[in-house]
Amino acid sequence: MKLKILVTYYTQTGNTEIMAKKIEEALNSHDVTVKEVKNTDPNEISQYDLVFLGTGVYANGITGQLKKFLKGLPEGPAKFAFFVGHANPDPAFWAKPIKKMEKTITQKNAEVVAKFDCIGENKDEKVVALLKAQMPQLIPAIESAVGHPNDADLENLKNFAVKTCDECK
Repeated sequence: MKLKILVTYYTQTGNTEIMAKKIEEALNSHDVTVKEVKNTDPNEISQYDLVFLGTGVYANGITGQLKKFLKGLPEGPAKFAFFVGHANPDPAFWAKPIKKMEKTITQKNAEVVAKFDCIGENKDEKVVALLKAQMPQLIPAIESAVGHPNDADLENLKNFAVKTCDECK
């Protein structure tokens, strides 16, 4: 069965956009639309069988643009799958905002059917320099994120997308 899928995302570094395009590539047998959250009307969600919603986690939070999108979602049944990039492997730095996203969605009588996360390099040199200077304990995490998402991360993401669609048929 061919699903109608929306892949919508917010990105600051370009990592989430790369991830969104890999999902589109993996799901080429379905009817897939890819667009940034800023170009997505929350009211159009009902037109899709499944929505992949992507974001990075920035300073243990999500952006105002994504919060506004989530708050604007209409009541009603919808299925979401999250794909998330974060620069720190420790869930203490990224899990809480994802739980808040899920709570907002479930309060709208929608369902989060799957979640994917992976490390993503922070490509903002000023932010990286500031973090290293002010929080030197984060240096190992910052350095471990360099080059991510890598080919293995993106292959795992593609497998996640296919599996999620198969389970939603």
